[in-house]
Amino acid sequence: MKNSKLPAAILTFFVLISVNFALAAVWWSGAEGDWSAKTNWDGGKVPPKEERAYIDNGGTATVSDSQFVTTANAGWNASGAIIVAKTGVLNSTGGSINLGRKAKAIGTLTVDGGTVISGVGLYTGYEGGGGTINVLNGGTITLTSVLHLGYSNSAAPHKLTIDGKGSKVVAKSDGNSTVIARAGSTSAMVEITNGGRLISAGDAYTANTAKNTATVLIDGTGSEWKIGKKLYIVNRGTGTLTIQNGGLVSAKEIFIGEPGSVRMGGGGMLAVADGGKPAKTMEDFLQRLVTGSGNIQYWNGSEWVHISKAVINTDYTLDTFREDSTSYSRLTVTLKR
Repeated sequence: MKNSKLPAAILTFFVLISVNFALAAVWWSGAEGDWSAKTNWDGGKVPPKEERAYIDNGGTATVSDSQFVTTANAGWNASGAIIVAKTGVLNSTGGSINLGRKAKAIGTLTVDGGTVISGVGLYTGYEGGGGTINVLNGGTITLTSVLHLGYSNSAAPHKLTIDGKGSKVVAKSDGNSTVIARAGSTSAMVEITNGGRLISAGDAYTANTAKNTATVLIDGTGSEWKIGKKLYIVNRGTGTLTIQNGGLVSAKEIFIGEPGSVRMGGGGMLAVADGGKPAKTMEDFLQRLVTGSGNIQYWNGSEWVHISKAVINTDYTLDTFREDSTSYSRLTVTLKR
């Protein structure tokens, strides 16, 4: 009688010996140049899909076609930059994108009309460096998991700019999908302008720990930060969210910690899920839909004052809208005469 277990054992053996346990690394050696040019990489080899790419010599790699790597890293120990041009696609299929990984490292990612996809997430300063992200001219970044700006204790700058209609960053994690100034003494800034959009599927945090500082600006018609779950403005640190000129921030819940604040200029909009029971008054909006000891301020033409001092239908309006089967109460500060 044949041994039916032998073929399975042989198959398992060959599978095990074929597994590559250590991913290879390919380092950028050029100055400013095309990612797809072999001469710009050590060993004359463009990083293949199953390997990791590092730009760490002060150079800039420009992606103008489709490139697939396991992870993409700009500024690991020193500095480096990646530009994804309009015709370019950079896909980190099995891992993350890291900017300014270690202490004193600085990394920059500019998506100028192109497309970036990460199988995990996008991190700046994972081990103490600094990073800058620019999403411009309809560029898009899609992250299967998270966006963490200022991951660990760092004196280096961290900044995300999303500018222009069609420019978009999407973090798909159902958990802490977006964290701005995550840990230590980190300072981070986000500017969403001229129709840019940041979409956070899960919870979003700004100034996550005691010594953090986070500054967020949503400015211009169509500019939006959409949060699928709860938005924490200053979880423990300090910071400000400013919304103006047609900018919109929406969330299922909003927590504003002390000493944080939401500042609303003319045309700024703040929307909170209301469970189908729209807020009719400012008192109702603040007591039922917004929690925490921080505050909402509006620009009265000369200074920032608490929103409770504003006059309905003169300084602000309250209305409702539905999106993705969720009902929102929306506070809009009107332009001053």
